[in-house]
Amino acid sequence: MKLIFVSDSKNNVILEGESYHYLIVKGVRANKNKKFVCAFDGELSRVQNGKRYTIADLLVRYIQVNGPFYLDPNTTPRSQHPQKRIEEILYSLYYQKPVIQGLKIKIANRKGIGFSSYNFMSADEAKLLQHNVVIELTKRNIRSDDMGTHVHTNGTFCLDSTNRIVGTCAGMFFYTDYATGLFDLLQKIGVWTVTKGALKAVVGKAKVPFATIVWAYRHGLIPDNVKAEKAILAAHKYFTTMELEVDHLTENKSNNCLYALALVHGNINTSLGDRRNSIKEPFFFYTAYRHDVSKLLVKCGFDQDNQHYERRFFFDLTRKGEEEYRKCFNEFKKKAEAAGYLTKEPEKDNLLSYWADPCRPGKENNPLAKLPTELLASFYKYSNGAFNDMPEI
Repeated sequence: MKLIFVSDSKNNVILEGESYHYLIVKGVRANKNKKFVCAFDGELSRVQNGKRYTIADLLVRYIQVNGPFYLDPNTTPRSQHPQKRIEEILYSLYYQKPVIQGLKIKIANRKGIGFSSYNFMSADEAKLLQHNVVIELTKRNIRSDDMGTHVHTNGTFCLDSTNRIVGTCAGMFFYTDYATGLFDLLQKIGVWTVTKGALKAVVGKAKVPFATIVWAYRHGLIPDNVKAEKAILAAHKYFTTMELEVDHLTENKSNNCLYALALVHGNINTSLGDRRNSIKEPFFFYTAYRHDVSKLLVKCGFDQDNQHYERRFFFDLTRKGEEEYRKCFNEFKKKAEAAGYLTKEPEKDNLLSYWADPCRPGKENNPLAKLPTELLASFYKYSNGAFNDMPEI
């Protein structure tokens, strides 16, 4: 990592990493080991006095003028003069606004940053994240009513830098693709909860999955300009009556993007469970849903040294199509198992788990997200024995 700034007191240090910029606020002399680490959007640029500066540049200037931040035992670090919390300062820098007295500013997720894999970043940045509680103070994680986002007691909905909808609840993030009506709808729901890793809206006595709301809205079951709770409950009741569930095709419940969701019968969802995460690298089994043709698309195979094997299939979302999809996966899984490539640690060894992370850098190279954009003519109907030609690995 690159050292950007050290205050005269050496209590404030700013570093540049590959994923974030970091501000380290060290404790007073009586407790030298105590420190606060925050991650912020240092590379965002802002124009000030006719010149363009990064957020890191502006934060350095703030510290030089107002003195370093110090640890406050009751809250996040404060500046010496004038006394303001670090999230208030970063908020003002992100939006080029003066700090408004009495404005409610909330850190949506106060839990430390964690990744399923740290292989995509440098060793020293990974060490900083793994051995410290690093609070995310990025633009997406500092919210206020001033920017038109309702700050609920249990989380927020906002837009990130790529214009995706981001929901926060219980210290967790949940993502989906942006639509104006959907964003407005989600902000009308005041109570959210997280159950078994899935975000759910509390509507009356029902807990309706975020994925269900996204799917129902995108398929016209929740029209714009209707009473939100009534429409959501009607869609939820319809799915339940028809024994349908919205399946997280990636097994990552934070990823509610369109390609990662499909409406399936509950038995197929239950039978597959999280088994799709059991395939060990270099084997891969990717599934995505293509909404314009209402088909599941599968790309599976392995990449090992100079050996590449790949098969592509499409499936209709009917009971017959779902059963064929399950047979396809089970046949492929047997091949991977015979080769010794199953895992009980998907966060380390499973390519689906790796690419399903909605915060994964390098989205343009993500084979899972790109799957719905592939030519439909390159996918074929599955039949038993489709992997009989798979070479040994």
